[in-house]
Amino acid sequence: RLELEQEAAVVVLGSTKSGKSACLIGGDDEAHGSNESSPTTGLLPRFVREIFDDAFGGEMTADAIELTMVQVVEEECVDLLKPSMSKSKRQLDLRWSTSCGAFVQDVSYSLCRSPAEALELLNEGLAVRAVYLHQHGHSTFHQSSHLVITLTILQLDEDGGGGG
Repeated sequence: RLELEQEAAVVVLGSTKSGKSACLIGGDDEAHGSNESSPTTGLLPRFVREIFDDAFGGEMTADAIELTMVQVVEEECVDLLKPSMSKSKRQLDLRWSTSCGAFVQDVSYSLCRSPAEALELLNEGLAVRAVYLHQHGHSTFHQSSHLVITLTILQLDEDGGGGG
């Protein structure tokens, strides 16, 4: 169950080709999260559904959920939700701020209003990731390859302005 201002992380660790991606994303047939009850549905589609259920169906009154998706390969950050941008514009800088800690500067944020919309964006990002890694001579099993996905629940302030 989600609480306001709560942060959580899912970290999937294991050796190369041990099933980390399948655990997180799901099997090929379930990559889109179409069958939540299937034993091959990954953690990510299940979490996305739960987050939306809590944010929109629970005590919280969310306006939308903001999604970011960044691939970190070696020391390079790439925005996976902006595939149409040139290579130089997709590569982002990792920064540090005393007010918010580590963040990726100029990352794109996509608003989602349903689990299906979020899962569609995630699948598009995963397709861009596979192409990017292939074009740069990395496999999806590259040792220094990390996928960072954020989901942020957005709520309206009492005055109608945006809030986090």
